Amino acid sequence: MELKHIQDYLFSDLGIEAAAVPAEIPGVPFFIRKQFTLYKITALDRELCLLLSQKQSLSQHKFQEIISTFTFIQNSGLMPVLVFSAMSKRERLELVRQKMAFIVPDSQMFIPSLGLDFSERIPQTAPQKDKRLRPAAQALIIQQILTGNLDGLTVNQASAVLGYTAMGTLRAANQLNDLGICKVTFDGYRKQLAFPTDRKSLWEKSKPFLRNPVKKTISVEDDSALAGFPYAGEFVLARYSDLSVTRKCYALHQNDVSVLLDKGKIRTAFAKETGCADIQVWSYTLPSWDGEVDLFSLELSFNNTNDARIKIALLNLEEQRKW
Repeated sequence: MELKHIQDYLFSDLGIEAAAVPAEIPGVPFFIRKQFTLYKITALDRELCLLLSQKQSLSQHKFQEIISTFTFIQNSGLMPVLVFSAMSKRERLELVRQKMAFIVPDSQMFIPSLGLDFSERIPQTAPQKDKRLRPAAQALIIQQILTGNLDGLTVNQASAVLGYTAMGTLRAANQLNDLGICKVTFDGYRKQLAFPTDRKSLWEKSKPFLRNPVKKTISVEDDSALAGFPYAGEFVLARYSDLSVTRKCYALHQNDVSVLLDKGKIRTAFAKETGCADIQVWSYTLPSWDGEVDLFSLELSFNNTNDARIKIALLNLEEQRKW
């Protein structure tokens, strides 16, 4: 959360132009510094200590740590005010009951020591449910686009194709059903998958919910143990564009990386982009990959890139796509 957002909120609702400086408090415990950013501001002639949560919502914190943080700041002689991006009605009522001041910019404000309580006019502001697909659900989508071999299969049959557990596949299929991407039918004995027949419309309909499959990238000293694993990243993109890339990059699931590390078959390099090759740790892998990741997943792996070279190469890749 940005400090300016809070300052704008205070000005628009209270007319307070609140200058802020980092709060220098001796002996702040590590768990507080890890979860909150501390600022001092002056509002209505009172000095406050804003505790900006580094997480999305109050629910992602342990409530006992919230209480400990609030108490520590009070004992330091400052007036603590918790700042969250979102919280539920139940959480708001608990903070009010505890007389713990808080702000949710543009939504809620409760600072009893200043006589401020705007919470009674505010609707619940629980964070929106993340609608991005589970890795298994994304794998189902991409596999169907590539091969069309999942349509009409039972959940158990689809799980056998992808190598997932039946329960994991069922959860993925149910998510796709809830989003209207894939229908899950039930004949009283088994559940079956029904995908749209048009691959392009399936891709376009799914795209808003698809996420970057790359969790992290590591570099390795030797890639001899990686023979047989698919190539990925710029190394593959260069094959379909004007990029000039010679450094190899592989796509491995976290489980495969862990096994290779435990057996000593790969050794991480001392720094990123050193050693002889890179490994992208992927959230899913597909049985249809043959030597390299598929081009749909490849495109997703560059989500949010700011590299102009990559953006141009991705446009070329899209223009070459045949449905």
